[in-house]
Amino acid sequence: MGKLCYCGSEQLFSTCCEPYILNHSKPPSAEGLMRSRYSAYAAKNYQYIFDTYAADCRSNFTPKDLAINDEGTRWLKLNVLNTSSQSRSAIVEFKAFYLSNKLFYVMHEISEFIFAKDQWFYTTGVSVENKAIPQPGRNETCFCGRDKKFKKCCGKLS
Repeated sequence: MGKLCYCGSEQLFSTCCEPYILNHSKPPSAEGLMRSRYSAYAAKNYQYIFDTYAADCRSNFTPKDLAINDEGTRWLKLNVLNTSSQSRSAIVEFKAFYLSNKLFYVMHEISEFIFAKDQWFYTTGVSVENKAIPQPGRNETCFCGRDKKFKKCCGKLS
């Protein structure tokens, strides 16, 4: 059996986000693009992340810059909170949990997307919060929302 997708869909990575990341198909929605971008961060595929920025947003950085900024980060869990979509634009609100320098963080963002050239692209995001969160005790419920004890969930990573 294969690995579950990083995006939290409970589907196999090979049938969920990986086909998008490998450019075998395009995400059908802004939420699908956001989930695949999260999975690309978790899988360290910075070219896909770069390629899914809207064209006018790519001029100030490279895929290598994305890799440098993400160095040492381990993406743990994605929670999609809200999605609103119109025909050519969409907003996706999410929380992403990650581990960096032995500290746990939550990033709460509201991201904007556009539909152009028959596919969705990320344009910008507004950070609601990006902060370190306290590490739960070993037997406490994990902060990521998986309904597991911390020691059997994200605590295995620290």
